[in-house]
Amino acid sequence: MDVSQTSSTKPIATEAFPSDAITPIPNDTALVLLVDDQPIVGEAVRRLVSGESDIDLHYCSRADEAIVTANRIRPTVILQDLVMPEMDGLDLVRGFRENASTLMTPIIVLSTKEDP
Repeated sequence: MDVSQTSSTKPIATEAFPSDAITPIPNDTALVLLVDDQPIVGEAVRRLVSGESDIDLHYCSRADEAIVTANRIRPTVILQDLVMPEMDGLDLVRGFRENASTLMTPIIVLSTKEDP
């Protein structure tokens, strides 16, 4: 299902919200990086925060590009999927922790798996 065709709101971008160009944001704005291989999840989170003027959401659909994206946008917090095709979510957490610019960035790991 193509989310961009069924949505009555602005369609999901393929790699970042609202665009790939990064503009300065106020200090009180949370810059959130969402890393998930499923665009439907990106769209759902975008809709959840769309009314929040103090949240600037960026979406990355590829785990192997997440650290580069994080270095570029310098997120306040990272939301990431646990199960992705390119990389295990825990390996990505290790990568964020080994990276100087994301070493101290809070990470929230998301999963739809019910098995703890």
